[in-house]
Amino acid sequence: MIRYDDIIGIPFRHKGRDAKTGFDCWGLVIELYRRNGIELVDPVPDYDKDWDKKKSDNLFLENYHRQWRKLDEGEKIELLDLVFFGTEPSFPTHMGVIVERGKVLHCNRGHGVIVSRLLRLEEKIQGYYRLKEVS
Repeated sequence: MIRYDDIIGIPFRHKGRDAKTGFDCWGLVIELYRRNGIELVDPVPDYDKDWDKKKSDNLFLENYHRQWRKLDEGEKIELLDLVFFGTEPSFPTHMGVIVERGKVLHCNRGHGVIVSRLLRLEEKIQGYYRLKEVS
C-alpha cells in the first residue's frame, strides 16, 4: 500500500521538492519513492520554467528515462510505475505515479496534487515506465 492521502491538495510549485512548499510532477515522484525507501537522483535539478513550450529538448525523454525502462505493450502495470503524459506525440510534458489499480497520483499547475483515473487520461498517456534494477 502506498501512503499518499496526506499530500493530496499540496500546491504545484516549479522545481518543488517538498511537501511544505509544494511539488512539481518530478518532485512528487521523488517524494513517493522516498516514502517507499528509494532515493531517486534528480537528473535535471535546474531547468527553465517554460521548457515544455520551447520544444528544443525534452527533459523527460532525454534525461529521466535513463533511470527508467519503458514497459512493453501489454506488460502489467504495477504500483509505483510512472505514467508519462503529453498532448503532442512523442513529447511528454508531465508524469505521475501509479498508486492504486487504475489510478495515478500527479501534480499540476491548476489543482496541485491530485489522484486521477487512468481511463480519464487515456488520450494523453504516452507510456508507462518502471525504475530500472540497480546493480
